[in-house]
Amino acid sequence: MNTNLNPDSYNEMAPISEVEWLAFCYLANELEVDERARFEARLAEDFDACEALQAMVDLTSRISNSAPVEVSANKHSTELKDRIRNRRSFSRRVCLAGIFATTAAILLLASLAVPQNIPGGEIYQALEKGT
Repeated sequence: MNTNLNPDSYNEMAPISEVEWLAFCYLANELEVDERARFEARLAEDFDACEALQAMVDLTSRISNSAPVEVSANKHSTELKDRIRNRRSFSRRVCLAGIFATTAAILLLASLAVPQNIPGGEIYQALEKGT
């Protein structure tokens, strides 16, 4: 059984054996009730199964106790984020400029479309003069 869990030598590690896989599944509570009972019976008689279970306990303990890995942003991902942010900012400015231009055009057309000779205009003029 391979108990060398050094992450620097993972390429040198042998593939996981069936008993190690069963031990891992047992520890992770992934076995069915009957499979779990068979593995527990095997633990009572098979020293390799006990070693495999101990190795899986050590492995999961090391993983849970290990420091979180910080993923540093590389130059390319930072540049990409900046380019996306700048593109969004430019798109927003263009969109706002388009909205303002469209609003101005609609107001101009609306003011030109109002007829100067409104029916009833004579009444309004007469009321203004007071006659």
